[in-house]
Amino acid sequence: MASLTDNTAVDFTQVTESEPRATDTENETSTVRAEIPKKLLATEAGTTSEMEVIVDPSSVKLIARSIAELTRDEEYKLLLEQKRTLLKKKYSEGLTKKDELALQLTIWNIDRIEDARYGKNLDALEAIVKAHEAAAVKVARTVENFDRLIRSRTSRPGAHSRR
Repeated sequence: MASLTDNTAVDFTQVTESEPRATDTENETSTVRAEIPKKLLATEAGTTSEMEVIVDPSSVKLIARSIAELTRDEEYKLLLEQKRTLLKKKYSEGLTKKDELALQLTIWNIDRIEDARYGKNLDALEAIVKAHEAAAVKVARTVENFDRLIRSRTSRPGAHSRR
């Protein structure tokens, strides 16, 4: 069985318009279904011999998360252990160039998996924060306008005698 850190080639083929699949080229019997929304896939106009996948750049995050969600917990735990081992080695005896690259790849894979697991929630929190920040700006402008209005009415001569 190939792991994420192996140099195993993965062939993404189009089974049907709604069912893309990834097939491990070393083990043709294993097929993994990726949950890629149908709207992200399209055929290129004029291509009749094969279907090409055209992806909107803003959808890359969604596709990457869909693929990373396929990672099993065992693989994730192995990556965490590999990271821990390489970090221990880094701070105790130093890393070779090969080990440094392995550490970078391991950290990247862990980040990818964690983004798939927690990214949707973090995106939702980010949207809430942005909405609150926009509301805070509007409230600050409204307070500024009220302050200006109050100052302009109280600074006019005879403004206090109008009762």
